[in-house]
Amino acid sequence: MQNAKNSAKKILCFFVAILLITVTISACNTDPANTSSSGQGAQISKNESSEESSTISEIESVLESSDQTSEESTFVPPEVVPTVVTETNDEAPDGYKSVRITFMDYNPINVDMVVPENWTLKAKNDSLNADFGEGYCRKVEAFVGDKKVADIYDSIFSLEYGDNYTMIYTYIKMGHIRWLDEYREISNDGKSAAAVTNVLGWWNVTDDDEDLLAYYPNLTKSEDGLTYVMSLDAVLSYNKDVLKYVGMSVEQDLLSTEALELIAKSIVLTAAD
Repeated sequence: MQNAKNSAKKILCFFVAILLITVTISACNTDPANTSSSGQGAQISKNESSEESSTISEIESVLESSDQTSEESTFVPPEVVPTVVTETNDEAPDGYKSVRITFMDYNPINVDMVVPENWTLKAKNDSLNADFGEGYCRKVEAFVGDKKVADIYDSIFSLEYGDNYTMIYTYIKMGHIRWLDEYREISNDGKSAAAVTNVLGWWNVTDDDEDLLAYYPNLTKSEDGLTYVMSLDAVLSYNKDVLKYVGMSVEQDLLSTEALELIAKSIVLTAAD
């Protein structure tokens, strides 16, 4: 009986040994798929290398393109159709005449207003003005004889930030000529408004100011002698329907307060056909 148990143990140990040998041989013959130089690991390394090379090529291409376009570009102003000035036969107070100015920049508008009857209005269509508001316009100059006494401009505005005058006139309140310091509204119907104001302008004194002094004969030097200063009377008007405003600067004390107010109240802005 004891001999039988010993034989059974020997047979069991034999099969266990055979099983261990089989497992060991199988493990030794299995390729390490994730670490072999010819397996998936190598393929990942190849892709990473390819992507890196592609990225470098793209950067080099961008740099090469940048070198080819590094020259400074010249700004070209937009094409603006000439402004038109027409004297109309509309009724006007004594001493005044009715005129229509058609500004053809961006959304074109008509400006109907009265001006002193001895004024001659001329559109300055040989140049673009960008000193007033946002964008370009071909302004109108007013003359008494050969003397220029006023400038008339138009500009665009947006109601995105509010509908009070400081928002509508955003672009001129930040300019070097202060249009809104003495802004005094004289009419407002909810859609359009008009006001009289004062403009203060200044220019640096240089050694070559002949043209400036000829254009603005009323300039005076500041106390420190470093700048020329000039104060002008002015009129402003806007219309929310056409999203435009106009401004007129006038030689100071040329017109009375009543005359400035009369002109401001007469302004009507409409979309041009």
